[in-house]
Parts: sequence; structure tokens; C-alpha cells
Amino acid sequence: MPKSLTHSKSYKALVRNVSRELTEMNLFVKQRVAQGYWKIGKYIDEHLLEHKDRADYGTTLFEELAKDIDYDKSALQRATQFYRIYPIIAGRRQLSWNHYKSLITVKDPTERKRLEKEIIRKDWAAEKFQKYLSQRRAIDVAKTVPQKPLTPLRGTLYTYKIVTRPQVAAEKESGLLVDLGFGIFRNVGPKRPKGSPERSPEGSEGRSEGLSGFADGDVVESRPKDDARPKGSPAGYKFFKGSRTAKDLFTYAAYVERVVDGDTLKVRFDLGFDTWVRETLRLRGLDCPGMDTKEGQAAKTFVQSYINPIFDPKVKNRPKGRLIQSPKGDLIKPVGVAPKNAKGIFRGKEAQLVVVRSSRSEKYGRYLADVYIPQGSDPATDLYLNNLLLENGHAVRVE
Repeated sequence: MPKSLTHSKSYKALVRNVSRELTEMNLFVKQRVAQGYWKIGKYIDEHLLEHKDRADYGTTLFEELAKDIDYDKSALQRATQFYRIYPIIAGRRQLSWNHYKSLITVKDPTERKRLEKEIIRKDWAAEKFQKYLSQRRAIDVAKTVPQKPLTPLRGTLYTYKIVTRPQVAAEKESGLLVDLGFGIFRNVGPKRPKGSPERSPEGSEGRSEGLSGFADGDVVESRPKDDARPKGSPAGYKFFKGSRTAKDLFTYAAYVERVVDGDTLKVRFDLGFDTWVRETLRLRGLDCPGMDTKEGQAAKTFVQSYINPIFDPKVKNRPKGRLIQSPKGDLIKPVGVAPKNAKGIFRGKEAQLVVVRSSRSEKYGRYLADVYIPQGSDPATDLYLNNLLLENGHAVRVE
């Protein structure tokens, strides 16, 4: 179709008219289905009242009727309940039969009326409303019945895997590389000059000897060099192959830039070697209500009460360099100089330091994560955010 036609006033009017009619048809069908079930409930309830003197009549009626009309017994029972709860059919055109099926399970009339208005105000589809009710009931149960806590997953900061990556076209990063995670690989030091002696794995230095002495698949630890260096010069790092295993991988220091909702965070990862990456995280093993509910807003507020704004653009004494752990696992105060893009790290109100163990990404592209909030130099005192949400009734367990 020519563009001139689709941009014409008459064509735009056609789109509006057809769209309006389709919307009206959809509303009419939904309303008619709800009215139909209301009438079915009315017929059944009136018939039961005619035979109320027969105590056992109601017990067998639904079974016999469902068999004779070849229809689902539970649907007939819901229709009867619908009529009894709404003796005068509601005139809300936006509510479908599927909405009413969920509403009739709410026992409190005042709460039911509030939910009717909420559905219309927020334009909730029936499926979304059903999910909201399920989440809210699960949260209510969680507040009274303790939930099984998650088993924390946590590795060790600045632990990496050495990998071999083949040369692809003109790609520079190839051969023996450090896997920093999130699909990022680094050749962290220049190649060893030809003829120079190789260094052992216990003392290979990241900025000078590169990865000589290591093999594909090695899990290594990176530590800052202890030797003196000119003020303002970049820190050097040594690689050590010790007792760390694959379980120590994928654990990073990160700064929370934004709390999206109760179980979703936007963070900036420190991968080491002046490499930073921004990702969206979904807390592993739990689910919080949506942000269009008061329960969801309460979950977000709860997370924000722990993710405090600790940095301010006007504050000059910001931590510099990367964070490290001692051989004992203690979190050490940042040393050295800040990376060139440090201003972006501390921008905004939420820039809380956390420790994150990332897992595989889920269907929406967010990385599943275990998030820890440091309380001091000892990792044993860190708060495990995932379980905090579960323990305080702001989330439910999911597999």
C-alpha cells in the first residue's frame, strides 16, 4: 500500500473506526458471557430454593445437571456462587467472567469491591489479576508460615578461569585468556618476549608476564602486587593457582545503581582489570509481587531500606580502585586509583556496594543472582538479601 494512502486522513479515520468496533465487540462478548453465567446461577439457585425442604437435594443436583447437559460441574457451582455474591448483575463492562471467577473467591465484600475498582483503574487483564491474587495469598501465607530459606550460593571475589579462545578474523583477544564473565575475555598482559624465562603459576603477573605458566581450564586468584609503584600509576596484579575451584567463580563486587522492584536490581559490576559492566539482576529463587500492587511497592521499599545511598556526587573522598579479599576472605578497603569511568559508578542516589554471585540468565535476559550486603570486613556478617525478602514475607519461593 502506498505510504501516501496510509498517512491520509480517511485511512486514519478507518483505523480508528475499525479499532473502536473491535473493542466494543470484545467488551460486548465478555459482558454477555458474564451475564450468561449469572443467569445460569440464578436458575440453579431459584431451583434449589424451591426444594430447600429436601436436605440432600443440593448435594446431588450439580452432579446430575452436569451429566444431563454435558457440562463441567465446577463451572455450574461457580455460576451459582456468582449469582449469590452478585444478586444484581454488576454493570461494569470492563469485568469479564474470568475476572468474576477470581473475585468470587474473595470473601470480604469490602475488599472485593476495592479489587473491582483496582482492576478497572489499572486495566488488569483477567490473567494478571489471577496472578496478583495468587501472589498476594502466597505472601499472606509466608507472613504466618515460615518459608524454607534458600541455600546461599557464593564464591570468592576476583577468581577467574583461564580459557583458550581461537582467533576469529581480526579479533585481538584470542589464545589463552582470562574469562571475566558475562562473555568478556581479557589478555591481561603483554606476550612474554621470545626467549625470556617462563614464570611459575604461583607468581605469574597480570600486567607483565601475562598468562605464561597456566593452562586452559585453570581456576586462578588475582591479587594486587605488593611492590611500590609511582603515585597515580595503575595497580599491577599477580595470578595464583591455589585451592580455588569452579565454585569460587562468578562472584563480584558491584554497585547498585537502581532498585527496579523487590526482586530486580540494576548494578554495575567490577570484573577486575579496570573492566566494568552494567547488568540487570533478578534475585534467584524468589518472586515478589508486581509494582502495580501495594505489596510490590512494599517489597521495593524493603529492599531500598537495605540498599542505602552511601555515595554522593559532592563527596570527594570516594573509594578508589577495585575491592579485594584477603586470603582469609575478608573484604578489604579499596586501594589504588579509581578507573577512568568512576564518575558513572557513583552517579545517582543508589550506589550501595554489594557482593553478587551471578548464575545463568533467565527468559527475560536478567542474570539470576545471590546478593550480599557487606556489614564489615568479615563476609560471615554479610546480609543475604534473597533470604531477607523471604523471611520478612515480601517474596515467595520459586524453583
